[in-house]
Amino acid sequence: MLNQEIKNKINQLWDLFWSGGMANPLTALEQISYLLFMKRAEDVGMIKDEKYKLSIYTSDEKYKDNLPNYMKEVFNYIKNLYSKQESFTEAMEGAEFRIEKTSLLNAAIDLINEIYVEADKEREKGQYFQDTLGDFYELILKQTSEAGKNGQFRVLSHLSE
Repeated sequence: MLNQEIKNKINQLWDLFWSGGMANPLTALEQISYLLFMKRAEDVGMIKDEKYKLSIYTSDEKYKDNLPNYMKEVFNYIKNLYSKQESFTEAMEGAEFRIEKTSLLNAAIDLINEIYVEADKEREKGQYFQDTLGDFYELILKQTSEAGKNGQFRVLSHLSE
């Protein structure tokens, strides 16, 4: 179960993408997932090459202005960590990192880092990270399905006649 602090941060993250121009909730969810994955990949030691560690780019001010381009490099590195025959590589084949706005990316990374801090606190209380992540996605998917997130759908009059 997510604590209220994590829920608030998830809502802030969702609103950030929405107001940052990612009106398609599935695209926003996809990009949030990529950021979460890149963070987690570094945390569990999946990324060995220092050049591609997310924390290098997010903690050093010299990268802040061109962060989207660096993040694309990190993302492409992660996509190709495994051989072409591996299911991970196949699943990531068409994946693209699409966050172009530096301000959106910086703010999103800050929020994700805050979410991870809260998740670590929950882990100290006995909550498994996988459960927290599952609850995170459950909340995001619930928000995606709520009225207003996907806009309004209607059939044009000349098509319905």
